[in-house]
Amino acid sequence: MSSPLDIQDSDFFSFLYAKVHAEEMSQCTDPLERILKKEEVSLSERLDASGFQESFCWRNVHEARILATYLIDDKGSIRKDEVLRAMTLLKENLFLLGPERHHDHGRREHLLKILKVLHSDDSFFKMWKRVDKPHGHQLADRIIKETLLLAETAVVTESDAKRAVLSALFTSLRQNVGSCFATAPAIVIQQEQPHQFLTDMIDILSMGRLTRVFEGVEYSVPLSFSWGTGDLYKPFQPHTLGKDPCKVLALSPGLIAAFQAAGLIDEEDEKKQIEECEKWLRTSSFLKEEEDSFLVINPEQLIHSVLLHFFGVTKKDVEEYRNHPREGVVGDFILQVPQAREGKSLAVLRFLKSYSFACNAFKAITDNPLLKVWEFTLASFSESKADFAKWNLFASLGLHPDEPFGIGECFLKIINEKIHRLNEELSLYQSKYDIVFAQLKSLEGRSSRGMSEGEMGWLQAEYKSRKFELHRITVERDEIYDKGRSLLNLLSFLIPYYNQKFQEYFQEVYDAEMHDISAPSPYDDSPAGFRLLYKHGRTSSSLWTLIMTYPEYIQALTSFFMVTEMDLFHLPEMEGLQSELGELITSAIIHIKRPEFLESSLYRLAKTYQERLIENPLENIDRVQRKPWAYVSGGTMQTLVQYYYGSVKKIEEKTRWVENETELLVFFLDCMKEAPAKLQKEYMENKEKSMLAFSPTHAFLFKPGFEKFRKGWEEKEFTYTWVRDRFVFPAQRFLSSLVLDDRMMDKLVEIVAEAIPAAYAGFFKGLFRSFPYAMEPTEFREYLLKTLSYEKWLQKGQRLQVFSDIIDKCLYAHLPFFPEALLPEKIKLLFDHVKELDSQIKEGIFSMVVELEGSLSRHKTLSAEDLLRIAEEFLLFFLQKTRGPLDYHQILLQAMQEAELALPPPLLFADSNWVKTLFGFVVSPGTGQVELWRFDRSGREGVPMSIWKRYLNGSDKREWGLYVNPYQYTPASPSMRSKLVR
Repeated sequence: MSSPLDIQDSDFFSFLYAKVHAEEMSQCTDPLERILKKEEVSLSERLDASGFQESFCWRNVHEARILATYLIDDKGSIRKDEVLRAMTLLKENLFLLGPERHHDHGRREHLLKILKVLHSDDSFFKMWKRVDKPHGHQLADRIIKETLLLAETAVVTESDAKRAVLSALFTSLRQNVGSCFATAPAIVIQQEQPHQFLTDMIDILSMGRLTRVFEGVEYSVPLSFSWGTGDLYKPFQPHTLGKDPCKVLALSPGLIAAFQAAGLIDEEDEKKQIEECEKWLRTSSFLKEEEDSFLVINPEQLIHSVLLHFFGVTKKDVEEYRNHPREGVVGDFILQVPQAREGKSLAVLRFLKSYSFACNAFKAITDNPLLKVWEFTLASFSESKADFAKWNLFASLGLHPDEPFGIGECFLKIINEKIHRLNEELSLYQSKYDIVFAQLKSLEGRSSRGMSEGEMGWLQAEYKSRKFELHRITVERDEIYDKGRSLLNLLSFLIPYYNQKFQEYFQEVYDAEMHDISAPSPYDDSPAGFRLLYKHGRTSSSLWTLIMTYPEYIQALTSFFMVTEMDLFHLPEMEGLQSELGELITSAIIHIKRPEFLESSLYRLAKTYQERLIENPLENIDRVQRKPWAYVSGGTMQTLVQYYYGSVKKIEEKTRWVENETELLVFFLDCMKEAPAKLQKEYMENKEKSMLAFSPTHAFLFKPGFEKFRKGWEEKEFTYTWVRDRFVFPAQRFLSSLVLDDRMMDKLVEIVAEAIPAAYAGFFKGLFRSFPYAMEPTEFREYLLKTLSYEKWLQKGQRLQVFSDIIDKCLYAHLPFFPEALLPEKIKLLFDHVKELDSQIKEGIFSMVVELEGSLSRHKTLSAEDLLRIAEEFLLFFLQKTRGPLDYHQILLQAMQEAELALPPPLLFADSNWVKTLFGFVVSPGTGQVELWRFDRSGREGVPMSIWKRYLNGSDKREWGLYVNPYQYTPASPSMRSKLVR
């Protein structure tokens, strides 16, 4: 058999995959089979080329949506026969064989798991019938439309709701923003507790909120107003995309979808769409900056700047519009405002509406809106508080009378003025009383002396008149006195009253779109944003409003005082004080509109939370981190889990501060060794079962059932000894056996140069044209870094560390190297270790390799990465199938490791929650020491977690930890626990 394979062309694998896939699909006519096998290969390639949206995420979201639509008929019923067929077909086509397609495997396994639940679990099927369309909840309606890509004017049906829920269940949940405290438990619920997930879905679609009862108190969190920012804020360096970044970025399906939704592109031809996208990208101010190879931007900045240019408005115009709400009624691109302001306001409104459409279209490429909304709804449980005194709002209002410019001081001032006036009146009445009383006594004295009958009649009449007047003065004086006493007690009544009412009318909820503070690095989670929500005194969450700006905050407070005034009027405690109460409310409304009130609120917040407040806060309100209506928090997974599952006891955890990575590895192994035998057995039987875990800055999922890690805690051997003898020493011996000659080091320099900013690639290669002697990998890395350390352009910030990580990543992926002439020998050795292929297939592959021998060079060098790619190309060419029941990527990789054709595998032990990474320990090929890295699911691609070094070397005293009792975060009833997916 003549081999047409081009082993030198790294793009050939993509070409071969597209060709084989096209041939497969040309013979596929079954609609269900096409759903589970068909892929828009060109779109996947464009996603991978542009770089900031992952093609496997698109494939997952797309497949989940169209499969859910197919399995739910137009009446809302599940087509159970088709579910069974889908299971069978998916098992037969579970794993993909193609470039970067191994990232799909975990997601397809999750899809198969949910299909099994749909088919086999009768209780789940019964619950499923309760899923219904939202009734009178516009937000839930909109989320369903966005999930299924329905038109804005479409009418949501029961079948739409069920299709949206099923697509959310099919889609693998991953973390986008700094919501790890919610994402980690949310993944556990979606993947291991589908009954609980379905219950939540029923609640948020029917009621628009999730409710839990904790220690006798009900806590409700409303359906999240946002489904997050997706990949909008994913950072990338334009100049890593080559000399003309616009050409590469224009390939992005996400940006094209965004500009289509905004009305900038209306072409249907793919080529013309790309041309139009490039044209608009060239208007972006971010791509016109002076060339900076380390410039970092994100897709949102590109979309924002292009739309500003298109609509002819500026950032300042938009900010002014948002901070100063216009008068009139907003319609669809119609704003009724005074004529002088109409033009600019209309342009800004059009920009904002198009910007919203564009962002949602971009996000929908790789995210399921309903799934993300549910995740962010859960996040609000992390800030549940029983005590209003712990609320951000409470600290800002200044309800205590001693707080300068606070509401309490305002009330006290009015009350004191009232009491002062009453005291003056009381004094006047007392004077009158004394005068009349003296007159009365005088009349009594005169009546005791003898007088004529006429005089006595006059005295008696005068006496009665004065006595009546004295009684009237006494009554009026006492009324004033009683009112004064009531006013003295009014503040002590109003403050508790408003404390309670504030909790009824306001709530703090998670806002996935808050970006007031960014994380120090992409791998330190951003502080979570929480925002104040005004309920308008209504029970329906669909009528509640998020407070976004200071004017909206003041408007909400004004509305609150006006609405609650009528309730106060009818309370018995307010009897006789209605007039004074009206004055108090009016004064409070006037007071909260004064700048002094907001400024004092900001200072009170800073003082309460011991934070530094910037100078002139009112002039720099966007830079203030903690505002009465919006603040950031670390997000508390402990609180979320405790309230969500109603656990009265604090979630049990084990923690440890570590001084090196080996200590951390031993800590995780020992935690499992100390676990009850019953719990250990569950993780032995189910390798994907999770345990909640956390680093000093990130919540993630511990996976002790992963095969290689599991061996460490199953062994009775002393943990440190096992780590040293079974993991560290073998890897170090293998690394020390590798010696890099000139050709190998030249090859590595080329590989590293491709991974660094293009502007520096030539300089880098010129710096390392030759090497003084052959080196081991650790020596090579040290030589490169020492040479680079003298370069001034690398001494800024963390640039040298970035290069260090790139070098380590390249060493891990490509070691060991071998001459190209040895390829047939290496291929034969590799496939000899593959037990899953029969001899006939192997012989066919070997015959293909022999055809290449005449074209192979002794002077060219290949790496382990090349060997794996070439082996997969041979296999794909021979099998002529892109999908099958076996994970050939993992099989080939494991065979290479067994044959010492690749570095020893890492100890994968956790799911990071991030898009495609697991955490694992590895003996670094760059340092020869145990290090914590992030890996792809196969463990083939890895990068050091050097950004977390301070949490691993003892310099930061914060602890790592595990929630070691997973029964505390499983559904409460035993019947529900038995339904966890294995």
